[in-house]
Amino acid sequence: DLAREGRWPINRWREAMQAWSEDGQTLRSWRFAAPLVQTMPDEILLELSHSLTWWLESVSKLTDQHEIVLLDLCRRVMDLSHQVEVDTEQPVTRAINHPIGHVTQALLNFWFKREPNDNEGLPVNVEPFFSRLCDRNVEQFRHGRVLLASRLIALFRVDQPWTETHLLPLFSWKANQ
Repeated sequence: DLAREGRWPINRWREAMQAWSEDGQTLRSWRFAAPLVQTMPDEILLELSHSLTWWLESVSKLTDQHEIVLLDLCRRVMDLSHQVEVDTEQPVTRAINHPIGHVTQALLNFWFKREPNDNEGLPVNVEPFFSRLCDRNVEQFRHGRVLLASRLIALFRVDQPWTETHLLPLFSWKANQ
């Protein structure tokens, strides 16, 4: 009812998403709340991005329900402008705790749940996300690039041409100067 009135109590949603991310709550909450969460305005998604993406990451490990909603929410979070905090001391920790890192991990979970095989290529609904994350011009995507790089071998085995085109160039010291 509140959502229909355009009212989204941030603290309540934050608490709910954190609770829903816990074992035993994830599947049921996703089944009933995902379509509603998909209707949230972008400014609300941005405020809830940490809790939302933590929930998305939890959901991505367990369900095949509302896959289109999951991918749409991942896209919307990627479209948002997140504060970029550069931490050269802890890049991996920063990556796994940033909303873009959560989204990347959710997409990796979504993909790995399908048990990919060597040389089958990336799925058409996942590849555009991974390609977009490899864009060096988008600073906030660095968190996603760190996580994709951690899966280099799997990506190379499944889709060597994509990996050579998009991910391996990120390892070039000259390109990063």
